[in-house]
Amino acid sequence: PDALALKKAVVNVKNADEQCFKWAVLSALFPAGKDAQRVGKYKERAGELDWGGLEFPVKLDKIPLFERRNSVSVNVYGWDEKQKAAHLLQKSKMGEAAERHIDLLLLEQDSQSHFCWIKSFSRFARQPSDYGHQKKHYCHYCLHGFPSAAKLAEHLKCGCREITEARPVLPEPGAKDAFVEFKSPEKQHKAPFVIYADFEAL
Repeated sequence: PDALALKKAVVNVKNADEQCFKWAVLSALFPAGKDAQRVGKYKERAGELDWGGLEFPVKLDKIPLFERRNSVSVNVYGWDEKQKAAHLLQKSKMGEAAERHIDLLLLEQDSQSHFCWIKSFSRFARQPSDYGHQKKHYCHYCLHGFPSAAKLAEHLKCGCREITEARPVLPEPGAKDAFVEFKSPEKQHKAPFVIYADFEAL
């Protein structure tokens, strides 16, 4: 999106295959000094990571498998085009146990999706209301901006990582998991007994 491109906060590797997750991860772990959008900059480094168990295009629920195999924590963010704002889609469950951390952007349009690397989180998370103000330090979980790194650290100590919920991802219309089926008809029957109690009865 134009509003996001103007921030110059995201590296979009222009791949022709369905392995955008792989190229986004490689661009983050092995940054290219020039022409970072080219797939050829990362092909020779692809063998340095374990991609086992993944099917491309990669779904959000499969990312924890990649994290465990490579000791890399991955937070995934979405972009709301109407509000021109970012939001957390999925936070890593590894936390500080990971050796390296990556922030990825997932862009979705109809049934298509595309991963990109967020190279500058502060520019990515910056809101229109923040323009004209001093530089802010943004929380990776609630995306709230703080005037100093010390204020952000104080905020994180309060447990934002543990309590922040990611925005739910709804299934595609018509998908198998798009419907909830009632599977306990016995719970529709009247209970075999009932108790009425109040203070007078006691």
